[in-house]
Amino acid sequence: MNSKLISVVLFFTTVIPLQIIAEVQSYSLEAGQNTVGVTLIKPAWLSGTIGAVDTTGMRVQDSAIPFAAASAPILWDTVPAYLEISSSPANVALVGERYEVVVTANPGTNQGWISLRNAPWNTRQDLPAGLVGASYTIRPHWTLANLFGNGARSFLRTARTSASADEVLLPAPNTETLQSFFLCSDPATKGWRLGKDRKGPEQSQSILAPGMGLLIHAKGPLVFSLYGEVRKHALRRPLQAGQNLVSLGQPKALRLSDLIANPLTSLREGSVPALADGVSFLVGVRHERFYPSLISGKVQWLCTTSTYPADVGELEILGPNRAFWLQKRQADPNFTLPFTR
Repeated sequence: MNSKLISVVLFFTTVIPLQIIAEVQSYSLEAGQNTVGVTLIKPAWLSGTIGAVDTTGMRVQDSAIPFAAASAPILWDTVPAYLEISSSPANVALVGERYEVVVTANPGTNQGWISLRNAPWNTRQDLPAGLVGASYTIRPHWTLANLFGNGARSFLRTARTSASADEVLLPAPNTETLQSFFLCSDPATKGWRLGKDRKGPEQSQSILAPGMGLLIHAKGPLVFSLYGEVRKHALRRPLQAGQNLVSLGQPKALRLSDLIANPLTSLREGSVPALADGVSFLVGVRHERFYPSLISGKVQWLCTTSTYPADVGELEILGPNRAFWLQKRQADPNFTLPFTR
């Protein structure tokens, strides 16, 4: 990753103006299939502390919001957004929990109540009372529109059909089935469309949830950069049984052994690949496949497709710029990618 620091002044509604640091994540893709991991996060709309929890109404309250809104209107929008817990003194196990926000209900005009909703991207569907005193941020999601632009301005190749355009494939909620999207140049259906239904609904607000990878079928080389912030805590990423396309939580490479070292990840070992969880990623057009095995009382990662000169579990092969597949024999709603300093 080629990165540099850029000073940006942003204004949080519940605290004084801050100078924060934005980072650059750069990509260079080849023609063909490319897995892409987006580890940076969008700047926060709102940051504060939860003072009350309404478990029945699926709301949390920040009593500082009305005071901040009295002097400066809260910057709110209708773009899909999520609330993420950044610290939780009462229960550290709640750090990283994430909920979709009802963006049509501005808390600045509602006594500081932030309305949440059940959604496939939530890390849990209940609202624990132990969130009182927890710190949170509300951020807009990465969407097709703010990741890649629209029909008027985009570095992607547009066309009348997906066969001639660059395709972006996102995992569908709950199933992880990859859905194809492309920028349609047909004047009658211009904009983001489903690859299989270019005359269907416009898709620019389709979400790339945190920890979710994507696949790009490029018709030629692509070079682009994204700007954002770095997450300062572990990333929760619920996993389905079967294949999950995963992106890391920070712009730093991980070792396969890092996925085992964190007790919250609980990957299953097996004597053969069919009995274990596994990891795979693209090397050119080939899938490189790995699984953890218990050998002489110690977990070791084995590769089923290539031979490596060193202990593969100690190699930093999970890159922040690319996604990888995590094969789970059973669903894991509490899977957590570790925070690396």
